[in-house]
Amino acid sequence: DPVYAVAQANLAAAYYFKGQYDLAVEHCDKAIGLGYSVNTEFLKALKEHRK
Repeated sequence: DPVYAVAQANLAAAYYFKGQYDLAVEHCDKAIGLGYSVNTEFLKALKEHRK
């Protein structure tokens, strides 16, 4: 469901800006898995927080 993918991407951004990077990565990965095209700059910002 594309709406669910957008919701996951929005959650990723919200968690990122709250400093909850683990949750941001988790929801970003879910959005990508659902076919959402995540902004490349956001992916770069998340890269340093991936384990």
